[in-house]
Amino acid sequence: MYHEHTGAWFWWGSKQCTPEEYKQLWIMTVEYLRDKKNVHNLLYAYSPSETKNEAEYLERYPDDEYVDIVGYDCYVPGKDSEAVAKYKEAMDLNLKIVTGYAAKSGKIPTIGETGMESIPDSMYFTQAVYPVINQYKIAWVLFWRNAWESDKPEHFYAPFKGHSSADDFREFVAKPNILMNADVK
Repeated sequence: MYHEHTGAWFWWGSKQCTPEEYKQLWIMTVEYLRDKKNVHNLLYAYSPSETKNEAEYLERYPDDEYVDIVGYDCYVPGKDSEAVAKYKEAMDLNLKIVTGYAAKSGKIPTIGETGMESIPDSMYFTQAVYPVINQYKIAWVLFWRNAWESDKPEHFYAPFKGHSSADDFREFVAKPNILMNADVK
């Protein structure tokens, strides 16, 4: 909840509230759901946008008592090979931060959201994503949505049948350490 808080595009973002106000919002939400409404079937995932170091990552962290999963959101910042190179660097840095903190705190490390809009790189999954995530032990990587709105035909992050990256995606999910829902029993 309240993801990408290091950015300024949501009302809970870094330009709209202080780190203390963000922490108070998070704690208030967890305590309301858990303690007042008796909701105990949720996992709380802390997932800022990309950060530069652990201190920045934890600046708005509410406390281990209120977080189950640690992750981050990271997207390819363009459509060319330079953007993909920047993405791979950001993914690697943020995976080091997240998995390092998860190891110290006993939290579950993830990639909360990622992707390349319209996937113009036909080898994105096996050449950009896999070489980075393969170095780390994470619970999951979530590729962002495919929009259904007719006014956003290029807003998709998973390939569809016939897309130039569809074969690459099939190769990615066939890797022995990649599990899909059907693989989990």
